[in-house]
Amino acid sequence: MAVSGGLKDLEQQVCRSVATLDPGPLIVALSGGADSAVLAWACVATRPSGSVRAIHVDHGWEGSPLLRRAAGAIADHLNLPLEIVAVTPRPGASPEGAARAARLSALEEAAKGQRVVVGHHADDAAETVIGNLLRGAGLTGLSGIASDRAPFVRPLLGFRRSALRLLAEELELPF
Repeated sequence: MAVSGGLKDLEQQVCRSVATLDPGPLIVALSGGADSAVLAWACVATRPSGSVRAIHVDHGWEGSPLLRRAAGAIADHLNLPLEIVAVTPRPGASPEGAARAARLSALEEAAKGQRVVVGHHADDAAETVIGNLLRGAGLTGLSGIASDRAPFVRPLLGFRRSALRLLAEELELPF
């Protein structure tokens, strides 16, 4: 699908941010949301055929089946191999923190030395800094989300959630 108007610039910027990543195979962390859908699309659009695969981490939560189906629909739409990895987050004070730890661990294990691209964006980075400050993380909390911390790379940190959602809709991605 051709992108129109002001979204054409956004499309090109997203593709450039992915195209500048080191060569080699990539794994897309495919949540089923608009952000990871755009990331998967850009990886497929800019990387050699067969060099991209996706992994969806299923946390076993109430909304997990919906996200799993969306990730499958995105992967099918992009003709992208998809692996589903089920995790059980450890109980703790922060269910979201436990889910994040389980997800990152599962992705790192599945990567087997390959790079994992993650769809974090500018809004995620801002939320992380605010959360860190509220927790009292001090100066280290101001750094937010690292754009590149092996094996993870986050090429969408310069983009807003709302813009990525508009692009996903324009590209008719089934997030």
